[in-house]
Amino acid sequence: MQGGAYLLILLAFQRAQAGEVSGLRQVSVIFATLLAREALGRRAVLGSIAVALGAALVIW
Repeated sequence: MQGGAYLLILLAFQRAQAGEVSGLRQVSVIFATLLAREALGRRAVLGSIAVALGAALVIW
């Protein structure tokens, strides 16, 4: 799976601007944490929100 994810990132870099791809790549960490159902502290939740907002601003 990791190799496939890396290939998708390379494909995305070819088709979109680097800033947009990098922002969305950081959001994937949030999705992975939610899928793993890890317990998140307040600091982690606030950091996740900040990353998501930053990615949205980069794309916008």
